[in-house]
Amino acid sequence: WPAVTDPNAPRHENISAFFIPGDLPGITYTPLDLIAAEGSKWAVTCEDVRCPADRLIGEENKGWLVTQATLAAEHGGGGVVIPHRTSLTLRFIDYCKNTLRNGKPISKDPRVQDILVQLYIEDRVTRLWGLRNFAMAQGQIPRLRYTGTQTALHGKRFSPQLGKAFMDILGPHCLTDDPELAILVGAVEHQVRLADVTHIGGTPETQQIMMSRGLGLGRGAGR
Repeated sequence: WPAVTDPNAPRHENISAFFIPGDLPGITYTPLDLIAAEGSKWAVTCEDVRCPADRLIGEENKGWLVTQATLAAEHGGGGVVIPHRTSLTLRFIDYCKNTLRNGKPISKDPRVQDILVQLYIEDRVTRLWGLRNFAMAQGQIPRLRYTGTQTALHGKRFSPQLGKAFMDILGPHCLTDDPELAILVGAVEHQVRLADVTHIGGTPETQQIMMSRGLGLGRGAGR
């Protein structure tokens, strides 16, 4: 957690990062019942919490750098290497190729073909950026400051696009989670339900500001 450790220092040079034990006095947890959340979500409140000085992460007053490194990793800076065919987009394309509508595969519809091609392009961009970020994290190629945020921003923009494509092609059928009717074992319904949940890990607007900073353009350029 970041905390101000030098009130007189310039902005971004006045905070330090600490590892806060979760059982310290003054920390309370309140469960959140969110309509589109996965797993348990909690609101964490700190009131007059005193943290031991030996919990400092890195150097004193260098908390901003620690925070940026943590966010970069959370936003995809570590990269990802996943099997090619596990992509939901590719599984959905296969579904359209192998599922009949009016006696013909869904993928034979020219309008559907246009949508699927665009989804494929965006999906491959995501995969390539994940591989690039992984190579950077492993020291195989020079690291750039903005790439993790770039990947996260692309994902947040692609998620609603993917959900809309499912609705456009499949209609209300894709909203069911009935085990006998659910498409791709419920994965399509899950994606449509979460398509517009883009605030986790920072809203798209936050990602734009962070990417702008990573490019050296300043905070205002990302707005």
